Amino acid sequence: MQALIGKTGKGSLKRRVSEFDVDKLQLSLASKVKDLLKNYNLNEIRDTSHGAATFYVWVRILLLLGTIQ
Repeated sequence: MQALIGKTGKGSLKRRVSEFDVDKLQLSLASKVKDLLKNYNLNEIRDTSHGAATFYVWVRILLLLGTIQ
């Protein structure tokens, strides 16, 4: 995870996260992501990687915001 976060350039994770627009989140994509994440919980992910846990929380918040709007 740290290697992904540390990469630079147009496709870097930091840049993609900072430029992400929740208003453009397609409900069909949000639904697929929710389905992928349903078998995981924050504690399991945090036990594996704190960086991955931070990303997981960010994605869950975006999913919530994307379905509310």
